[in-house]
Amino acid sequence: MRECISIHVGQAGVQTGNACWELFCLEHGVGPDGVFLDGPVAPNCREDPFNTFFNTGSFGRHVPRALFVDLEPTVIDEVRVGKYRELFHPEQLISGKEDAANNYARGHYTVGKEIIDGVMERIRKMTDQCTGLQGFLVFHSFGGGTGSGFTSLLMERLSLDYGKKSKLEFAVYPAPQVSTAVVEPYNAILTTHTTLEHSDCAFMVDNEAIYDICRRNMDIETPGYINLNRLIGQIVSSITASLRFDGALNVDLTEFQTNLVPFPRVHFPLVTYSPIISAEKAYHEQLTVAEITSSCFEPTNQMVKCDPRRGKYMACCMLYRGDVVPKDVNAAIANIKTRRSIQFVDWCPTGFKVSSTGLSLEIKQKVWKFVSFPTLFHVSSLSVLPSYVLSSLYPSFLIFIFCFMLPSYFIHCCFVSFLLLFAISFLSAFIPSFILSFLPSVLPSSFLTSITVLSFFFFFTILPSFLVSLHP
Repeated sequence: MRECISIHVGQAGVQTGNACWELFCLEHGVGPDGVFLDGPVAPNCREDPFNTFFNTGSFGRHVPRALFVDLEPTVIDEVRVGKYRELFHPEQLISGKEDAANNYARGHYTVGKEIIDGVMERIRKMTDQCTGLQGFLVFHSFGGGTGSGFTSLLMERLSLDYGKKSKLEFAVYPAPQVSTAVVEPYNAILTTHTTLEHSDCAFMVDNEAIYDICRRNMDIETPGYINLNRLIGQIVSSITASLRFDGALNVDLTEFQTNLVPFPRVHFPLVTYSPIISAEKAYHEQLTVAEITSSCFEPTNQMVKCDPRRGKYMACCMLYRGDVVPKDVNAAIANIKTRRSIQFVDWCPTGFKVSSTGLSLEIKQKVWKFVSFPTLFHVSSLSVLPSYVLSSLYPSFLIFIFCFMLPSYFIHCCFVSFLLLFAISFLSAFIPSFILSFLPSVLPSSFLTSITVLSFFFFFTILPSFLVSLHP
């Protein structure tokens, strides 16, 4: 048995953990009370790998190997009274009396030290229930006081008591565009410095990138924390799928460190997930393995805002999930290697670590309404990660179309198309406000702006030239 213990610290860690365990229960067919649900469940959901994340207690109930910790009780009280309150062990929900107030020092040196001994004692009892502990998964944020200060203190104690066990982080990194506190950069710097020597691998998630993905791919105009946490839960589920299900090519925690961390201090891989589509579009699309693999190298599907094309890859790990044929995977990777935009460092061979895991599609289709075509989780290590800001899609799309419509044999198409665009933009100025208020749900404002600009450009440049050419 290769058990993993999940530790959820702070508000971000607890709320993310709540979404993750909700998804784990759905995938394994476990009810909110810890008992298996009746219905179609894949056989590999209840075999040995299942006990990696669940501990089977008395009366056939299954308890997650998870510990929830927060310095103030509000967020954990939501778990205590929530839908899955009977799933978790009461002693594994630990909360203090006062929070860290977004202060790293309070979480690490003052308030955090008051409960660290009780947390370590509970972790010791959980490890005693394991026959072969594989490592720890720590969920937290870098910007909060508890997520930064207490997590760094916890990582120090874990390294002291369980030095040889793997310690993986799932961290929410602060973003300048989506900030909840002024002191987030200070907390992030302090916890990064403190945990650098104690963490084996840290999977980063950027708030701004998650927000953009929910707006663009999930068609959610104003994403909430529940949307962000469930997207993060999908990512965590894909990473841990090979630990919880049987597959042709499985990986464990030590293999992540071996394949993605070239140097001990450089352990922050870039995470990409594909496909990310809404439930309404799920059953109307069918993607191939090649398309999914290719989209994983697009910056728009990354969990961190950066441009990998400005750097070079040091390692790459491809985790496929679902009905995937090795032949298709090899062909997709061979196609990726031919791209000039994807470059590896000179001292590292261009090898791809590949994992393939099956899953219970019946449960996923029944409860979460996810698609049956395969998904791909892609992790890579980069040497350079500068900031990256996405440009607006619609203006660039219109300019792209316009540039390819300039040749003379397309002049008639150009004339008709831009005449229609001009008519639309001209009429839009006279549409009453009560009608115009319905347009943003159909056409973005950037789309209408681009139409107006290009229509006036056509009216004053191309149209006179075309009329002159018609004159004998």
